[in-house]
Amino acid sequence: MRPYQHLMGVAAFVVCLTPTIGNATGYNFFWTGNSALDGTIVSSSDNSLQATGTIDINAGAGASFTLSDIVSTNITVSGAGIASFVFTTWTQAGGTISADGLSATFSDTGNPFFDTLPSSPRNFFGCHFFGCGVLPGAMFDILAGQIPSAEEHVFYDTAQDALASMHMTVAASETPLPDTLPLFTTGLGALGLLGWRRKRKAN
Repeated sequence: MRPYQHLMGVAAFVVCLTPTIGNATGYNFFWTGNSALDGTIVSSSDNSLQATGTIDINAGAGASFTLSDIVSTNITVSGAGIASFVFTTWTQAGGTISADGLSATFSDTGNPFFDTLPSSPRNFFGCHFFGCGVLPGAMFDILAGQIPSAEEHVFYDTAQDALASMHMTVAASETPLPDTLPLFTTGLGALGLLGWRRKRKAN
């Protein structure tokens, strides 16, 4: 076999093993009702309130997303005055991925987030009832709890502050490697195999 035929085989081998990076991105979600940790909070009925978890969104850098783009959700809401609960789905959601793809924000129509279980009372987390910025002059508060049995409120000066309090950052494990790195490392392995075969034939 001619040397260039070996190289063609190596190139095909490298291309086959180079991974394809999809559009879905995993985000870590964090929100706190503790005014000592968030200076935009005007008042909080429970400083132990928090929401933490993960969201997978099928949207690329700089793109907007809707409920249909959210692949999976796992957010735990807890506090001293409420029973803890976990969101795995939302009835409404929307926002924008940052231009670098490293964070995401919610739009003012992306709230409130009720759970979808036919339970009574219903679990709730998000901007109070009508959403952030929907009613001009309305108070901007995030409500967490089980309606109507247990409700905790965290108030903000503006809808923007309320939305910005819901932090979403890309999970470290989701940060893709440069496109050339898998190709380079796989190529080295293939070239090493080629050299070994040539040495074996020479012997």
